[in-house]
Amino acid sequence: LISDPDPRLSTIIIGGMMLVASTSNWIADSSLNTWFGSIIPNNIKGRYLSTRQTVFTIAALIFSLSLAGLLPLLKDYPGKYTLLFTLGVIFGCIDILIFFGIREPTQCVNPYVAAPYVKGSMNLGHFLKPFRDKRYRDYLIFATSWSFAINLAGPYFNVYLLEEMHASLAMQTLLQQIIGFVATILFMRRIGRMNDSFGYKPILQLSCYVQSVSCLLWLFTTPANYGVIGISNFFAGIFGPAINLAILSLAIFLAPNEDRITYLAGKNVTSSLLGFVPATLLGGFLADS
Repeated sequence: LISDPDPRLSTIIIGGMMLVASTSNWIADSSLNTWFGSIIPNNIKGRYLSTRQTVFTIAALIFSLSLAGLLPLLKDYPGKYTLLFTLGVIFGCIDILIFFGIREPTQCVNPYVAAPYVKGSMNLGHFLKPFRDKRYRDYLIFATSWSFAINLAGPYFNVYLLEEMHASLAMQTLLQQIIGFVATILFMRRIGRMNDSFGYKPILQLSCYVQSVSCLLWLFTTPANYGVIGISNFFAGIFGPAINLAILSLAIFLAPNEDRITYLAGKNVTSSLLGFVPATLLGGFLADS
């Protein structure tokens, strides 16, 4: 929309928008997951969350296919990305409006009962509860370490495809999104049932092993051999969401009911400040070196 924007001003505006969006997402995420912990019965929590993830993935697949077909038609239109961002804002507003129509549940299987507020009770010790709980602390170490590992290299797979593999935007969308989305849709609900039957820990261990090994397939990629990337992303589409599902579920259900929102807020802050942020900075430094 601006013909000659100031790069520094643009960077500040984008950084500020990302900060606001991330902070808002942390708050909403903690509140929504606290709600999930209250209303999802323990015997179907894997199936419930996996079905939710499947619905999200179907929507993302429809969006990716639409985007792959729309971008070539708009390739000569200078405001094509502004148009796409505007559509994203519109759908985000629709999502918010839908939430206004959701009623609080009248019955809860794991009710969240906040402790009564007493003046002076909201001290540093209250926010340190998740880190003093050994079982939850062990979980935080794993979740933060995994966040660091994923975000260290994750943002650069697309860069590698574009700059080193010279893949077209349509090919990138197919390899990086559509193949993984199809795998998630096919297997996510099965993984949810396995979580309910065998527990999260064994499924999480298996998924981490396979996800780590599948990334090694990128070592054998060449511009004439996109099939290896497709195979890697198919497995990533199965086991990556399985890991995310287990991490989310453990964050919710390892936390005690009365302090669930405090534990979830601690998880979000820890995985972001000690996982996402340093991994992204280090990855950018290594990519520019």
